[in-house]
Amino acid sequence: IALHLISKASISMRHSLYFCRNKEQCPLDGQCRAKAVVYHATISDTTETFSYIGISEPEVKKRISKHKNSMKYREHEQDTELSKKFWEMKDQGRTPVLKWKILQFARPYQNGRFNCDLCLSEKLQIIKFKDNKKLLNKKTEFISKCRHKRKFLLERALKFTFKVLSLSEI
Repeated sequence: IALHLISKASISMRHSLYFCRNKEQCPLDGQCRAKAVVYHATISDTTETFSYIGISEPEVKKRISKHKNSMKYREHEQDTELSKKFWEMKDQGRTPVLKWKILQFARPYQNGRFNCDLCLSEKLQIIKFKDNKKLLNKKTEFISKCRHKRKFLLERALKFTFKVLSLSEI
């Protein structure tokens, strides 16, 4: 238990170093440079509020920027469930307002580990969400595999390929 608490403390200390340069315009109260987070986005107008839970391994600022891009350009409408709802509300003449918050910090997948705490934390936050009818996440997210493992598989394959090529040139 002590080891778990120490690792939790070190994660929170590490993420406290990632503060925004322009806190007044920051969508996350100055924490938009935090890495490996589970975030919660709400999209609302005067009549309804919907929620979306997502993850970001790099700075959450980059992930939010991609979401905003899909809401700025119509050709990216189908990129995320959040952008689909945004454009649906716009088409109905409504004015959607977005708010963001960090729900949790988690460790991303590391090579050799069995699972990815980041992906598992996202699934847990989706399960814990109270009003499922207002949640934009798809149910297929529960059975999806961790997308963070792939970069390690490709990296290992490329290293092996280069070693084989190097040995054949001798």
